[in-house]
Amino acid sequence: TISPRLDQLLTDYNNAATTKESNGISAAKSAKAKSMGGGVDGDGAGSQMNLRSVCFTLQRFMRVVSSKSHPVMLFLDDLQWCDDSALSVIEGILCDVSGSSCLFFVGSYRSNEVREDHAIFPLVNGLRSSGVP
Repeated sequence: TISPRLDQLLTDYNNAATTKESNGISAAKSAKAKSMGGGVDGDGAGSQMNLRSVCFTLQRFMRVVSSKSHPVMLFLDDLQWCDDSALSVIEGILCDVSGSSCLFFVGSYRSNEVREDHAIFPLVNGLRSSGVP
């Protein structure tokens, strides 16, 4: 179970982050709509903003709940089914340089179900080149 204090901290932090981010998202959508001469629905901008929001929220969450004295282990199975959006979220969490989270990530995939051009391989190579252990 989660402690009442941690629950309140997460709620307060999420409310503040959501308000700040939603203001930024609204401004970005409005600017994009003006520059495109129309709305943003159907052009992928909304889903991209949602992806950023998910990534931002998970990064913040990991910063709050993990520390060197209390690391978090995240295990994701069947990564061969991940689409580019899911892999982007994983990359965002693992490459969060401004946070001080202490995360141990384990991901598994079925090697017999992925081709050489699967998006997981560029992700792994990118993490290695970024210095993510």
